Amino acid sequence: MKNYDPWNIPILEGDVGVEELLEHLVGWGILAPSTHNTQPWKFRIIPSKGVIDLCLDGRFVLPESDKRGRQSVVSIGCALQNVVSAAESYHLSYSFDFLPGMPLYPAPIVSFRLEDVRESYVLHSDRELLNVMKARSMNRNEYDSTKPIPSAIIDRITGMIQDMGLELQVITDMPTILAISDFQYMADSTVVMRTRFRNELSKFFLVNNSLEGRGMPGMTFGLDDMTASSIKQELGKVGPVNPGKMAGFARSSRNGIRSSPAVFVVSAPEDTPRSWLTVGMAFEKAALSAQSNGLSVAVHAGIIEVGLANQMLRLRLKGKGRPTMLFRMGYAKETMPHAPRLSVNEVGEIIAEEGELL
Repeated sequence: MKNYDPWNIPILEGDVGVEELLEHLVGWGILAPSTHNTQPWKFRIIPSKGVIDLCLDGRFVLPESDKRGRQSVVSIGCALQNVVSAAESYHLSYSFDFLPGMPLYPAPIVSFRLEDVRESYVLHSDRELLNVMKARSMNRNEYDSTKPIPSAIIDRITGMIQDMGLELQVITDMPTILAISDFQYMADSTVVMRTRFRNELSKFFLVNNSLEGRGMPGMTFGLDDMTASSIKQELGKVGPVNPGKMAGFARSSRNGIRSSPAVFVVSAPEDTPRSWLTVGMAFEKAALSAQSNGLSVAVHAGIIEVGLANQMLRLRLKGKGRPTMLFRMGYAKETMPHAPRLSVNEVGEIIAEEGELL
């Protein structure tokens, strides 16, 4: 289907013009994960300056599940990391600048710039990381709890996250993993019974044959067509809902954590948009590293965004910063399909130097 075409992005070789190159880098950026697969980004391409401005599209900062916009900004950080990873794979020199505060589109929140701007480039690529980005997907199902993650992989991911100035706690002991799963269950159980939260989620929970470019098809949760359709209908109700189906969401998340040999909690020194962007970059680096080693990851945002659950997590772990990202990692029992994506044309725009659309 057309809404999955972005995953077929080609790897370029040979002569490429600057505008085509920048659009191509955006093509890698849009493959990044995002909260509820909302893809809350806009990319403004300025060929004359070799710039890609990454902007936060305020229409997709969800008021019920992401009240402060934290998860959306983390998502922008993931997209930036994909652009950076692609640039490095093509041996391009670049820099990027975080903009102050949390501006909304059309103002950028972060600006990526090619250091050597010219009319055309002769591209040669290291294909390994590019292929990893094309293969990466979120796997929310249960993992093989009997198969531990090699310490060398954990050490490598720990190093890359800590090198970005973030605090990382890797939990592998079962009592703490069980406690975290209960905190997540409490968070999910709380929000899923709120009508406005459910209705918001229903807009981004998709039936399996949906042609939408944004959202999470039921099959990415391991659900068949009938079950996915039934759950979407339940989420969209304004009145009473089936408590069993709603509890199933919370149980699935709890069981996923309990099946995982390792849970990673990333904390930032400050709870600010700049820190959220850095956390997003760090997470995407970790996710790509996991993918390259045959491991799967899944993010659990409820425990981050529900205040009481976050406080309980922080007390349990005795960390210094506020937990900003929690994800689990392990060897999945089954692979999950990609989620759909909007195309570069739908989320990107070419800008002339004076700021006008080309």
